[in-house]
Amino acid sequence: MSYPIRRLPTLLLPAIAAGCAIADGCTKGPPGYEEVTAYHAASTPPRPAPAADSSIDAYYDYSRGMGEGMRAAERVNQALNDFLGGRKVQYFRVGDTPEPAPIASMTSPEANLMNLDNFKDMASRLQPVLRRIVSNSSRQSVFITDFEATVDQPVRTPGSPGPHRIDTKAWGQEAFRSWLRAGHRLDIFAFRYQKPDYWFGKPSSPALENWVYTLVFTPSSLLADAQVSRSTLLAYLTEVQERMRSPDFVHYGYWTGDLPITARNDNTTGNANPDSPVTDFGIGAEHDFHAFQMSAVADWLEALAEEKNADRRLLSGRTVKPGPAFPGRPTFGLTVTDVTAAEQAFREATQAVPPDTLRDKETGKITLLDPKNGKPVTTAPPSPSASRPATGAPAKSVLALVYNRANGEVGIKLDAGFNGLASYGLYRADLVIEEVVPTTDAAADRTLSLGYTGGFRVTALAESINLALRDVTNNMRNRVLLSSYLRLDP
Repeated sequence: MSYPIRRLPTLLLPAIAAGCAIADGCTKGPPGYEEVTAYHAASTPPRPAPAADSSIDAYYDYSRGMGEGMRAAERVNQALNDFLGGRKVQYFRVGDTPEPAPIASMTSPEANLMNLDNFKDMASRLQPVLRRIVSNSSRQSVFITDFEATVDQPVRTPGSPGPHRIDTKAWGQEAFRSWLRAGHRLDIFAFRYQKPDYWFGKPSSPALENWVYTLVFTPSSLLADAQVSRSTLLAYLTEVQERMRSPDFVHYGYWTGDLPITARNDNTTGNANPDSPVTDFGIGAEHDFHAFQMSAVADWLEALAEEKNADRRLLSGRTVKPGPAFPGRPTFGLTVTDVTAAEQAFREATQAVPPDTLRDKETGKITLLDPKNGKPVTTAPPSPSASRPATGAPAKSVLALVYNRANGEVGIKLDAGFNGLASYGLYRADLVIEEVVPTTDAAADRTLSLGYTGGFRVTALAESINLALRDVTNNMRNRVLLSSYLRLDP
């Protein structure tokens, strides 16, 4: 939904716009919000909305080392079972088998999470689970595990007390990277407990601190709608964790979409600085449009010249601030493109009158006729839907970005090198991510790793997350967050 365009008296608008009717085929005048919206839609096609699936896949790791963890996290597992009950859920048993085995009923004796005798497999093949989850990206998945994956043959890892089958590599990196790059969310709820070291410990060895992890995979299709996201498994477990408020139950979230964008969208000035001389505006879901008469802007800036802390931004009504699940510290930039000629050409193409056709009754041959004079033509004008319109040319020394890191407010002002215009100019200003520096968290790294006899630790989960985030954040460079069109009139 967009706000109506605000139009000031016509004497304030450039004379070039006067008397130019679209019906007469005139496209040389400055565009308004409707024309800019048409150009934006054609030059920036929307991404198809991913399909949403209400079903859930639940995977339980039944390897030997999980028994104590399941007992310790009984309250968490009971809350999870309460949520899953009555929903469309497929349950799977994970152990020393090539693929997870379906569980017909979680109420069966064989599936009882409180019975230590059900946790028999010394080894556990976890890699197939992540592959299955990533391949079913339209549905929620939950995986309860200690993330202790195994390989086929024993290996001797430097620092380990002896040969073992534990996969110490960052084996989950590829799956996490694929999931997060697609815009989906990954959350890890970790519960602390004590268990024996089944690999290297002796009967007399003390139990060691370890963690059982509940990995929650939430598709982007369920995050796009605020009302739908409040009913997800993620939202429910977050509430459980907040109610428990225990140092033994912690939560880490990872989502490239946790970069909320808010807009003032005022019905008298749009996202313009309320004190600026804006002459026209319109607000869309993917962009905004504002027009300024530069002679009035010059007078306005001159009046502010003596003020030390004056607000000289043309646009100031949007904020972008990373949330707690955003995987790093972003820096932003502004990519400015002169789309004046490109938008004009697009309007001319879309307003072109299609040719008349004349079909020969005897041969069936079709002749194209110029609608203006009825004479045959050899080629038809190109269809506006046949290809995207031109994207314009980079524009330097016109607009500049202002970003307030404290409150996340994004502003656009005239560049210091701006020298004025002979005729109107239409500029697209894209707020882009220049770089994201992945955040580091020593406490999370410690939590997302497993301890064994003699201080030997397996960091497969922590390293899988960290390496995946490094790739994901690097892939976010030049991602467009929002687009503003500014028409500058002489």
